[in-house]
Amino acid sequence: MKVAELAKQMVEIPSPSGQEDQIGEFLYQRLKKRFNVKKQYVEGKRFNIIATKGNPEIIFNIHIDTVPGKLPVKIEGDTLYGRGSLDAKGPLAALIIAAEKAADEGIKNFALMLDIGEELDFCGVKELMKEVAPAKLIVICEATDMKIRTSQSGLLEFKLISRGKSAHSAEPERGQCAITKLIKTINAIKNIPLKGKTVINIGLIKGGTAINVVPDYAEAKVCIRVAPEDVDLLDRIKRLDLEIEIINDFEPYVFQGDIEQIKKVFKQLKMQTSTTGGMGFTEMYFWAKKGPSVTIGPGKSGTEHSENEQVSIKALEEGCRFYYELLRNIYKEKHERGN
Repeated sequence: MKVAELAKQMVEIPSPSGQEDQIGEFLYQRLKKRFNVKKQYVEGKRFNIIATKGNPEIIFNIHIDTVPGKLPVKIEGDTLYGRGSLDAKGPLAALIIAAEKAADEGIKNFALMLDIGEELDFCGVKELMKEVAPAKLIVICEATDMKIRTSQSGLLEFKLISRGKSAHSAEPERGQCAITKLIKTINAIKNIPLKGKTVINIGLIKGGTAINVVPDYAEAKVCIRVAPEDVDLLDRIKRLDLEIEIINDFEPYVFQGDIEQIKKVFKQLKMQTSTTGGMGFTEMYFWAKKGPSVTIGPGKSGTEHSENEQVSIKALEEGCRFYYELLRNIYKEKHERGN
């Protein structure tokens, strides 16, 4: 089966976060023909898939859920359209075809780790972390246009709470406006001097009970993409003496492994690449706890989560060649060393 066929077949199976069981079963039945495959249940009938060949020294990871919303699935020319075509079933198809070819040729000591819930709460990868052993290299297969993503910003999300005292709007001096206090607090946060390219977004605000009542409560939800230079930002925010509830606090990540081994494969394939970082958050944060981690995947970002989600079939084929060649190189080098 070609990459385009498999990708289209998977995109036609809806799998929004929370409803991954159908695509999970499809993948389980396919992968068990060549791999030792296990369902790792996360909650209810939702499960991750752990597919291994030998004793894994290299792990490939990608999520199987998508954001909500059905889109027409079609192939026009060189392009596959549909929800999940880019994020991330197209890259997943490239990985599977490459892994199957490698397995058929006797290449082993690698694993495919496919997780649920990435688009919502990372419940799948958090469960994987409880069971997965460290590896020499971990490749997250999210779309990067085949650039080697070696770093990413941290993710700090929290609820900011403001409390006041209610009163009649005709006599505001008898109360204390929680919304006004919240605005001042937000401005204080946004005025904190930043050392790197940290981005602060006030995503949600709510407060008050009626237009003619001084509000006694207000809250805002804040999402901050934390540059490595600002890893102490949360400490600086806490010094403002605010009431906050942490939602997520994930530090930035920078790759510490041997990047030349990966670049060598691109050179062999005569494929262009470069190293890059990113403001977006990926599961590279979690996998870094298990070994040197990079994100490399086919497809140009920009249409994921949109009504025009799409991926180039040529890009998926290039991704497939790269994943296979990386596996072949690592396996060959290991045996040449006599390990």
